[in-house]
Amino acid sequence: FPIAFTGLRTATLGLFNCGTRRRIWVPLTMTLLSIIGVLGSTLTDLGVVNSLGGAVFGSLIELIFPGLMIMWTYSASKSKDTDVIELFGPFEGKTVARTLTGLGVVLLIFGTSVVLCIKVFHVDL
Repeated sequence: FPIAFTGLRTATLGLFNCGTRRRIWVPLTMTLLSIIGVLGSTLTDLGVVNSLGGAVFGSLIELIFPGLMIMWTYSASKSKDTDVIELFGPFEGKTVARTLTGLGVVLLIFGTSVVLCIKVFHVDL
């Protein structure tokens, strides 16, 4: 637990661009420990959290992030102020990237709703 928490705290400090000053570090540590304590005492089935994480991060990693990277690389290669090599043509840079991102969003919504229906609302599908 301490090693995982140290990584969480460091990532949170980096995400919000906070320094390592003591007046920020101590309240953040107490806030994160409080959130973890409340979640640990209220959640009875961690399978829901695991399933939601799989649905969300699976669609992000498999479809949405690659589509966004293709779009950003294509638009960066078209900019005159950059040294990015042109890797993608207009078909891949626009059509394929938008299709991947759109399908990823659909999969994210569908997967999340299926998990919520089955695990939270106990609906038989």
